[in-house]
Amino acid sequence: MEIVKKCEWCHKTFIGQMITARFCSSKCCDQAYRYKRKIQSGKYTPVDGNIDLSTLSRRVDERKRFRESIKDKQFLSPSEAAKLLGVCRSTIYNYLWNQDLKAKQFRGKTIIRRSDIEKLFDDAPSYKKRGNSQKGKKTLNDYYSLKEMMEKFKISKRTVFRRCEQFGIPQIVNGRRTFWRKEDVDVHFAELLVQYDLKDWYNAQQIENIYGMKLAALKKYALRHNVPRIQFQNITLY
Repeated sequence: MEIVKKCEWCHKTFIGQMITARFCSSKCCDQAYRYKRKIQSGKYTPVDGNIDLSTLSRRVDERKRFRESIKDKQFLSPSEAAKLLGVCRSTIYNYLWNQDLKAKQFRGKTIIRRSDIEKLFDDAPSYKKRGNSQKGKKTLNDYYSLKEMMEKFKISKRTVFRRCEQFGIPQIVNGRRTFWRKEDVDVHFAELLVQYDLKDWYNAQQIENIYGMKLAALKKYALRHNVPRIQFQNITLY
């Protein structure tokens, strides 16, 4: 559905991507914001018909409310940390990925301590122009991607996330890709690389054919009697 809007700065009609769109371009947005700031500072006198000042003041008020809302907060979300530092949220995740900034990652939530952000500037080295650093490539060698873990350990995507959550292995998100530290994964996934003699193990279908035990009953029995089980090529063996 096309949303026809009228730019609050140049008054041209445009197709908005969102209902809340107020400007036809980033250029109009920036010009309107600068105009509003100059009016607030007393440099300009408002001109009727040029722009709706009440809508422009919303952006300034949002910044003030944000500063007040995090004034006494010790822990911030990535979005709040991005606003505090004046960068986008993806930049914050890059800081976390490069270990320039610390964070605690829970399931579905990442928390950054405000004091850690302030500590970045306590003993900050002098500014140096960056060259073509290989830091990202070297760091990447210390981590498994999801595809690498699935191929190495012969497990499914669901099993990767389940085991990492089970053993508390932290994940690092870089854009749309997820990585896990190799030294943590190798410790808890080593058992999946052990070679077993499959003649000593039954799968669920074989147990049902021999003992007439359905899958639900098999799982309860294995849990009650601590029956060993392994995962081999996405198949559970008992």
